[in-house]
Amino acid sequence: MPLQSIEALLREEIGLDPGSSGAAGVEHAVRRRMTGCGLDSSAAYAAYVQGSREELELLIEEVAVPETWFFRDQETFRFLARWAYNEWWPRHPERELRALSLPCGSGEEAYTAVMALLDAGLPRFRVLGIDVRRAAVLKGRAATYAASSFRGDDLGFRERYFTADGSSFRLAGAVTERADFMIGNALDSGLLRGETFFDVILCRNLLIYLAPEARQLVLANLGRLLDNRGVLLAGHAEADAFARGGFRALRRARAAVFRKATSHPSGVTRTRTSPAQVRPAAATSPRRARSRPAASRADAPARHSPPASISAAVHRDPSPSPATSDASLDDARRLADQGRLDEAIELCDSCLEEHRDSAEAFFLLALLHQATGANGRAEEALHKVVYLEPDNYQALMCLALHKERRGEHDAAAALQRRAERALARSGRPDGSE
Repeated sequence: MPLQSIEALLREEIGLDPGSSGAAGVEHAVRRRMTGCGLDSSAAYAAYVQGSREELELLIEEVAVPETWFFRDQETFRFLARWAYNEWWPRHPERELRALSLPCGSGEEAYTAVMALLDAGLPRFRVLGIDVRRAAVLKGRAATYAASSFRGDDLGFRERYFTADGSSFRLAGAVTERADFMIGNALDSGLLRGETFFDVILCRNLLIYLAPEARQLVLANLGRLLDNRGVLLAGHAEADAFARGGFRALRRARAAVFRKATSHPSGVTRTRTSPAQVRPAAATSPRRARSRPAASRADAPARHSPPASISAAVHRDPSPSPATSDASLDDARRLADQGRLDEAIELCDSCLEEHRDSAEAFFLLALLHQATGANGRAEEALHKVVYLEPDNYQALMCLALHKERRGEHDAAAALQRRAERALARSGRPDGSE
């Protein structure tokens, strides 16, 4: 089938799990590109895109999720500013902090990191943005943005750092001079190899769009690039993937923050040898990912690999749960950790027959369904968590990501705002350990 061959190409090239963008997501993108190319046959388009690097990049532009804006999920950047100024700088008063935004999209996230660090008063830092999409990197370098890149009520940063240019806004040199951009593929095992590691990596909501083997490659690269004492800022729905990939969560952080575990699967243990900073290297073509060695069968994750952080994610939930059979839920977590997800789901269902008001059980069930790829059932369980506990931060954020993946951006933004208000009301401490 032509569509299946195109999906296989995208999976190899950027690790895309076709189901992550909805059942018809890739098909709609292909139809748009067929129209752009003047082709009326999917077979003809499949043959064309297989042989055209330029067309493949245009198709990647269509299927990639472009939705982003400045200071998206503000708590992430509040944590970054606090951590950099209060924890990192006192330990490294003479050094330049190095941050990586991967993927960086059209630059909003990388530049937000710059503005947050400038506002914090950090004297020396640099941010490198990398994305597989050439057009996105070029837009980041151009540093001119439309009104859609600015959302929310707090837009004071736009007055400080942007100049109006007709209907667009141009970023000030004080920000752009702190950021570099390059084309690169997060799946490429040679990406930035040999460069000094990073103190901060922002990799948010990428893993949820990747096939399992691609996710494994990305996690290995992140572990290789992150300083042993650095922090990784991720998406809230990716906790289980990062835990299985050799990272540990900062339990008290309001943002989704991770550090490398003592023994990371990348097998890399380094000490700093030079304060050299990364400058834009020769552009890394997305096609470069084809040359990477294939993951061995032993290394490839099983379809039902255990989400090791399921119990941790539930225990991190700040909201108390109604009385539940603790033994049953503990058994369900143990089954999940052993990879026996179907049995764990059955045990959760049995528990919920007796305790229909257990938000804890519904949240565990949502994580289990998410781990097996049953996103519809996961979302249904999350809605029940929010019904029982309207201020459950993690459930709200997970729901927001489900909405965003389906293109319901307004609904996702509303859920994110609601989660931030719930977190503010909870009075939880900041991200310090």
